[in-house]
Amino acid sequence: MKQIELKQLPGDNGIIDYRELLLIVATRHPQGITLDAMEKVLRVKFSLAKTTSGGMLKLEDADWETLVGYLKVYPFGIADEALVQMRDDVLGAETIEVE
Repeated sequence: MKQIELKQLPGDNGIIDYRELLLIVATRHPQGITLDAMEKVLRVKFSLAKTTSGGMLKLEDADWETLVGYLKVYPFGIADEALVQMRDDVLGAETIEVE
């Protein structure tokens, strides 16, 4: 299981809220999405929805891999160091023991 702190960082255009942005990455698919992919990403969406900003997002390894895959290809409309930090924090998520 992976754990990610859902930080809020100052960015060039306001606050970069990890939870808010990761929900966008999980739910908006400009090129479309297959139903099989949708099932996988909905698991991530539900985990994000029940975790508050500033909280700790816990994802099964497969769900983390789904999030990483979408995050790596998502077309952001701005260039901001805080977005790169978010990506690095997600990629470097801490492995924790299943409770």
